[in-house]
Amino acid sequence: MRPKRFALSLLIGIGLILAAVAALNRMVDPFWYYRDFEIDGLNKVKTKMRRFERHVKPMVVAREQPEALIFGSSFAEIGFDPTHAGFTGGGKLAGYNFGIAGADWGRVLCYFDYAVAATGMKRAFIGITPGAMPRVDCKGRLPEIDGFSESKLLLSLKAVSASIGTIREQRKNSPSHTREGMYYYIRGLPGVEGQFRQFFGERLKKQHCDLTSLQQSVPAPPILDAALPGADPGLDLEGLRHIVRLAKRKGIELTLLAYPKHALWLEFDAVCGAYKAYWSGLTAVAALLEEEGGRAALWEFSRYNGITGEPITQNSAVYWQDPEHFNYEFGNRIFDAIYKHRDEDHLGSRITSGNISRVYRSYLDNRISYLGSHPEILAALRKQLLLPGRD
Repeated sequence: MRPKRFALSLLIGIGLILAAVAALNRMVDPFWYYRDFEIDGLNKVKTKMRRFERHVKPMVVAREQPEALIFGSSFAEIGFDPTHAGFTGGGKLAGYNFGIAGADWGRVLCYFDYAVAATGMKRAFIGITPGAMPRVDCKGRLPEIDGFSESKLLLSLKAVSASIGTIREQRKNSPSHTREGMYYYIRGLPGVEGQFRQFFGERLKKQHCDLTSLQQSVPAPPILDAALPGADPGLDLEGLRHIVRLAKRKGIELTLLAYPKHALWLEFDAVCGAYKAYWSGLTAVAALLEEEGGRAALWEFSRYNGITGEPITQNSAVYWQDPEHFNYEFGNRIFDAIYKHRDEDHLGSRITSGNISRVYRSYLDNRISYLGSHPEILAALRKQLLLPGRD
């Protein structure tokens, strides 16, 4: 074969292979980017989106223009259903969960900035951990957005592998996300008790705690400060201030939620003294919102109740996947309280500078009352920490 003819044939062959690869990835759409058709048994169950969510979610937000957005880490991504009737105003607003697994505060801030620039967002819900929330430079912080290209989705080896895996797993696995961006993570899987134990083991390595009270034959809850911990004047909240001002300027209704925790984690924080930083942070955030004004609200759900105190066994739990990750069944109750003003069980409270001392007192009373009638919480925490004692 002549060199020119051979080169032409080679180029044609390569072109056909690339075209076939692109056609496969376009048809299967493993990362849920195109979102135009789903075929049962071929691509309906998306099992691979979690690998490319940082690339795809921003593009979906820009193209589909949701008006009600959820921001935060995996806690928000797993725990809140963006189709909830209260969050969407009875379906008047298109909702999307823009939470990203592993997102730190800097990423959350930059995703908010991105959404403001890319959409006509009207409602924003942001999950926070009370503490420092500084201003960051978003330039170069989201390389998945800056370097995005459809060619990577259509022609990369990762995309080919994901397409083949998606086809193979249609009957075997569950989707990683909902169409509106909510993450399932390890929902419904057994071994929840092991997840809790791993969490507490890692926490013990990171911080020193006096666990003497839990090692008593009858463990007693530690006595917490009666006065509300004051705000740390050195706490950097300029990033949050930026978000509040931007939301005010754009007419966006902004809701901040301090992530809830399982009662075992709440009590671990009480034993270790970490509750002080939590309430101190809430005090500082409430003061900032009062300073800035606008349509911004702060909520917390750190109560001891049947949801946060759900018994943890080796089976799957209804409300929890581990002490940090709560299921959307709890998230729905939170949305009911915030957007439907329906919270018969008083699971949480809206926080302002004017009421936070009263809410803190309610938290203290609720804790003592609940632990008094549910001593199994302290016994379960001791078991989770693998401490000696009679249960």
